[in-house]
Amino acid sequence: MRTSAAGTRSARAAGAAAAATAIAVSLAPPAAGDTGAELRVDQWGMDAIGATDAAVETPGDGITVAVLGSGVDDGHPDLRDTVTIGRDFTGQDLAPGDDGYGGSTGAAGIIAASGHGREFTGGIIGVAPAADILSVRVEPGDGGTGAGSVDTAAALADGIRYAAAEGAQILALPESAAEGAVSDPGVQEAIDTVAHRGVLVVVPAGPGATGAAGTTADAGTGDDSGPGPVLTVGAFGEDGALTADSPGGDSVTLAAPGAAVETLDAGEGYTTADGTVPAAAFVAGAAALIRAEHPQLLPGQVADALVEGAAAPAGGGGPGYGAGLLDVPGALDAAGTAAEDVPLYDEDLAAAAEDPFLPPWALWTGAAVLALLLAAVATVLVRRSTANPYGLPSRSTAAATETAGADSGRAQAATARGRRRRGGSRRKR
Repeated sequence: MRTSAAGTRSARAAGAAAAATAIAVSLAPPAAGDTGAELRVDQWGMDAIGATDAAVETPGDGITVAVLGSGVDDGHPDLRDTVTIGRDFTGQDLAPGDDGYGGSTGAAGIIAASGHGREFTGGIIGVAPAADILSVRVEPGDGGTGAGSVDTAAALADGIRYAAAEGAQILALPESAAEGAVSDPGVQEAIDTVAHRGVLVVVPAGPGATGAAGTTADAGTGDDSGPGPVLTVGAFGEDGALTADSPGGDSVTLAAPGAAVETLDAGEGYTTADGTVPAAAFVAGAAALIRAEHPQLLPGQVADALVEGAAAPAGGGGPGYGAGLLDVPGALDAAGTAAEDVPLYDEDLAAAAEDPFLPPWALWTGAAVLALLLAAVATVLVRRSTANPYGLPSRSTAAATETAGADSGRAQAATARGRRRRGGSRRKR
């Protein structure tokens, strides 16, 4: 799936770290005459979840997040060398620049934008600025032709399987999931399948997303004590209150910024996004940071870290906040604690590789038996090559016989010539 070379990825990771450093500086009070902060779009959401400083240390390189929706514009300067355009499951076969394409650019920007310009002082920075984005189109988008004929549930199910097959470790689902497509049996089956294959699925909360979290609670963890590798995300505003479209029930796993969130627009512009879709994008970006920093953790363990590291809402929260507010430093700390007990490699397999499978005496015995077998085979081959089942004379005997026959023939010929000469003499007398 990935088309960029290793060198390009390294350059992107370095650039992402520089971009995160730039935004960290821009958030500080500017000195007199310092105009660098004016070039940076104000991002209250990044500040609210503590993502800026985290991205400096862990920018999310090596992780692919699939953004399922109406398409990501890969030409935006803040997403350079970041986006791979995947398949379009809507049947519209649209491309960047077409009407109805690009509605998911904002979510991709929240996840992995890396700014632009000199020293990355302009534009938007995402939660995981070195992560890769796979754009998978499963929604028709506004203005696209044939939008009413798209079976969004079927397209979403196909897109989920496709994204996982293409190597995405994290899936950020679209608005149609919040509106009810995630409850479709085919979509549920697709989520269960990819979750058991090691993929973390992030679902925007909504009236139709009830029950999405926990449907695969034991996948990737071995038990049902945590949320499993499926997270349903609610949204809160800059004041900490839940947004109007964020459900207040128990289906929400945790909440993230989702009101007037500064992000990218299709083309080269910027916009603000509202709702649980941008909130889910924040969580997907945070998950990318954890998976990059602690690759030995299973998806369910990553979800557990996000839940355990959540911050308590002001006033104690309530239904709709789940475990609390997304807190990236807290989630990374929780993931680090969990990773202490999980080695980067299987120590038992490593020990088995270091120790020979068979004892030395068995190896020597096997070598001796092999040598005897080879000797026996060689003997048989030699005997077959020297055997004479038809009683034919040997080459030497045949040669001697041919020589003797030739000599005898020459002698007889000489005798016959002598007789002819003698006979001729008698006739002359």
